[in-house]
Amino acid sequence: MKTINTAAVLLAAAIGLGTSGLNAQTKLVANIPFDFSVKGKVMPAGQYYVTRDLKTGDMLELSNAKEGGTALLVSYKAQVTEPGPKSKLVFNHYGDRYFFSELWTTDGAHRRVTPSKLEEEVKASAGKIQSPPVTIDIAGTR
Repeated sequence: MKTINTAAVLLAAAIGLGTSGLNAQTKLVANIPFDFSVKGKVMPAGQYYVTRDLKTGDMLELSNAKEGGTALLVSYKAQVTEPGPKSKLVFNHYGDRYFFSELWTTDGAHRRVTPSKLEEEVKASAGKIQSPPVTIDIAGTR
């Protein structure tokens, strides 16, 4: 009987640990209606999963839900913010080109990505003709 009780306790602990691991893997879901660049890589329009390293917050992963293309990014804390009503992605916009720039989450995290060499070149050639940043609300979690 003691063996059965011990096994039940171990099983419950394993299930609890597994569940907490899943919570750490929550992915934000965003529907991005345009092609965009990140780290010099062009990503097609579509549904994306955004995962943030919950321990340090420095790593961001953008994964295309349909095609599976992934970009792994190092981000930095832009500023301490108050929790907001919505999570969102921000894209810098030059002519017909979009570049992933920021992640804002409802827990107050505001992460930025350093512009790529390609973005700097496009920005320089655009001169003063820069459109305002484009914001995409996070559609939910997965």
